[in-house]
Amino acid sequence: MLSSKMNIALYALVAMLTIAPGAARAANCGGEPSVSSASSFQTWRRWCSCMGGTSASNLNDAQRQGGCRLPSGSGSSSSSTPSGGSIGTIIGTEIGKEINKMLFGDPEADARRRTEERVRAEEQRRAAEELNRRQEEQKQRLLGGMMGVDGSPPLGLMDIGSGPELGLMTDSASAIAPTAKSVPPAGKKSDSYTKGFEHASQCISQNSGSACAGAAADRQQACVADYRGGYDSGSIQRKLVLQEANLAGQGAAARGELANGASDPRALGPCRTDWIMAYNNGYGVKAPSLPVTKPAGAVVDNRDPEVVRIINEMNALAKRLGWSAEEQVRLDTALNGFKADGTKGVTDAEIRSAWQDVLARGQDGDLARKAAQGDGPGLVGAGKQSFEDCAIFALANASGLPYSVVAARATKLIGEGGWRDAAERANPQKAIEQRGLIGGEVAMLAESIGQVEMVPSTAFAKTLKQGRPVMVNVVPQDGNVTGGHQVVLSKAFQHGGETWYEVVDSNQGPQQRLYLSSKELGVVLQENGVAFRPETGTTTKFLR
Repeated sequence: MLSSKMNIALYALVAMLTIAPGAARAANCGGEPSVSSASSFQTWRRWCSCMGGTSASNLNDAQRQGGCRLPSGSGSSSSSTPSGGSIGTIIGTEIGKEINKMLFGDPEADARRRTEERVRAEEQRRAAEELNRRQEEQKQRLLGGMMGVDGSPPLGLMDIGSGPELGLMTDSASAIAPTAKSVPPAGKKSDSYTKGFEHASQCISQNSGSACAGAAADRQQACVADYRGGYDSGSIQRKLVLQEANLAGQGAAARGELANGASDPRALGPCRTDWIMAYNNGYGVKAPSLPVTKPAGAVVDNRDPEVVRIINEMNALAKRLGWSAEEQVRLDTALNGFKADGTKGVTDAEIRSAWQDVLARGQDGDLARKAAQGDGPGLVGAGKQSFEDCAIFALANASGLPYSVVAARATKLIGEGGWRDAAERANPQKAIEQRGLIGGEVAMLAESIGQVEMVPSTAFAKTLKQGRPVMVNVVPQDGNVTGGHQVVLSKAFQHGGETWYEVVDSNQGPQQRLYLSSKELGVVLQENGVAFRPETGTTTKFLR
């Protein structure tokens, strides 16, 4: 309270000092004299000069000018200048005004301030509404194009390179994308269409049965068609997100940064691995060396930190499981041996064209006969896949073990390892069905039931001649270079002056075979192969 009174006193003093010069002059000069003659006019002029004012030299001119012109702040003329007796009133009034403002505020200033704040708030609100409107329009245009509602053309995936380390071994690419529930399709769509869109955008394998299980018999066919349509639309969204990951990798490489897609905030959710691999594709897999000073002989590890983490976790699990030193060395060599392979610079259109030729060729009799006489173990298929478990089928085919045995080994490794997140470790079977295996898991799984070795495409025919099947990761038939599909090379043979391969593909069933030329294999190949050798006494012999 004392402080407030002192403030008021100080303000009052300032006000008095402001008015004091005029008051002092009024006290010294007296009141304004009356003018009745020439002598009294001169007296009046002296008074005007004493007050600090100016006037004309004669009475008539002084009257026309309005009397004594006093200094600024004292009034415009003597007619508005108060007498000495009224100075106290002015001082008191001004001091009172200042004290009132200090105690109760300035209503007029407060009103102006509130008005200005309301105007600014309204402008900000309108700007935010306009931004939200534009974003909503952009989102609806994008969704409309993806869902095929507004007739806009589909947004295709850019032509990008392939060959990430520890590449994903699944039939289709996956990415981080919002669920169909959070971003409902534009226009009126059926529940099965929405479910298909959700599955594709969330990296869940295509399974119309779960979406159409309760549909009436006469609605089953239409339900399945709707589901597949939604799945196709969701796949477009997934590809767009992977394209974004690819561009992020390209940008990091152009800026000379280390490849670090794993720490990108967009690399989250159920499709984290695919996002990182698409990032690595854009980056070019291997990061450039940084200009740092290092001791002689020191090695700088420029690999993606996420890849290094996965390798370290797999090696740690092998040690915990009591694998022999020889097995651990083979595993570590294989995990660090994944390299890009195949023809460079191929486009998705070229990949689709190559697959179309292979599938149209079918079970060519002449090729089948030559394959039977070629080099390789020859395999009996384990069955036809229905989930994202092509890598399980591939290893079951390569090892001659039942699918259930290989799947059990795979779930054990995923459940006990530390490279996947807690939810996937808790339900490894679901993780395999929905996302498949990554390349490192294929190598570790192969070593757990036999011996693994990474071989380049130039050694495929030689490896088959040694009686070892080769598992290879290829681009799926849709040409999506960020996806992957695991098949097995079972035979190598000559046809038309070129080396050809017999391929066991779990998409084709246990008895069907595909035949690819070396050129076609190079077009669809993503990385070097995983050669498998059975260990005596631990692996079932191949059936001939």
